[in-house]
Amino acid sequence: MNRFLFLSIFYMMVSCGSNANFGVVTCSEIYNGEESITIKPKRNISHYMPKNFGHSYSPSYDIKIGVHIPLTKNNDGILKELIIDVKKSIIYDMNKKKSIHNDNDKFAPFLINVYEFDLKNKQFINKFFVEDTLISLKKNEKKIRLNLEQYKIPFSENGLFITIEKLSKKKYEELGFVNGPSFGIVGVSKRNIISPYYLNNRYESQWQDYKFLIERNNTFDINFVISRKKLKAN
Repeated sequence: MNRFLFLSIFYMMVSCGSNANFGVVTCSEIYNGEESITIKPKRNISHYMPKNFGHSYSPSYDIKIGVHIPLTKNNDGILKELIIDVKKSIIYDMNKKKSIHNDNDKFAPFLINVYEFDLKNKQFINKFFVEDTLISLKKNEKKIRLNLEQYKIPFSENGLFITIEKLSKKKYEELGFVNGPSFGIVGVSKRNIISPYYLNNRYESQWQDYKFLIERNNTFDINFVISRKKLKAN
């Protein structure tokens, strides 16, 4: 792993670097004996293959999307925070033959949950929220930062799985939105471990690898912040 160190203005020791084995970037902050680790997809934008850049994706109302992050030595702690990139919706108008941008839709609410997930059998083992949680982007934010410290969600050997589901079109219209938010997508390396999934509620009962995104070397722009006690050296 290539790493670099710097001190923040709050006197926290911060170490950042990229891990070629996992295709992610990790940043570690140590303060008062506690280490916070942010894990995010490592951007890998090809100058010759612009489709790898990624931008955003708006799932249909029958589709749930999700990402899985496995357990590694970098995230064997408690899930402290999720950082989710949400964007405006873009709808292609067949009559006008052009794309319609709805900036306000990035503030539309959607549902999220966190699970322990059996990858082999594509089944959830443990659900950390009794009910799906409704969240949305605040007016003064660029990304959603969802604090999860109170739930004490541990990384198990199965890793963690994050699910996202939009509300119904009727509900969005009642709330004054057009289509609900889109979700940020980034171009990543083939070794990326933050894997995208989808579930079509109409036709399928099991989560599927999101092959369209995987083949493009894309994944959803979701960052994980892990908290763990920093062990003192002997």
